[in-house]
Amino acid sequence: MANKRNILLLISLVMLSFIFSSCGNKEEQNLSVTNPYLADWPPDVPLPPATQFTGITQLEGNNNYNFQATGKPVRIYQVYKGLIEKNGFLERSNSMNENGGQVIWEKGMNRRVIFSVYVDKQVCVITIVRN
Repeated sequence: MANKRNILLLISLVMLSFIFSSCGNKEEQNLSVTNPYLADWPPDVPLPPATQFTGITQLEGNNNYNFQATGKPVRIYQVYKGLIEKNGFLERSNSMNENGGQVIWEKGMNRRVIFSVYVDKQVCVITIVRN
């Protein structure tokens, strides 16, 4: 049941990320904690390096933070994995392959980060859902 829920969440995230990246303001935003959209970003959840922040979408009461990058999805995942696991998060679920996928990390009983990455028009779209 949880796996089916995660698959549905991933599909929803992918669809929302595509819609969001296809519409609205294309103005570049700096990726840093000084960005007002990232002001409440927790210090133990790393921002994905070498990415452009593209905005926030909401799904099921969660903020989905969207980023874009160039490169291979599996390499983006490997770099992020090294950063987040250094901060005490443990990988609980992984559907990553060379074309992208989704990974869930948890820390303690109440902390979860869902990381998804896929390629859209030669750009990697990264979505992070955290609590």
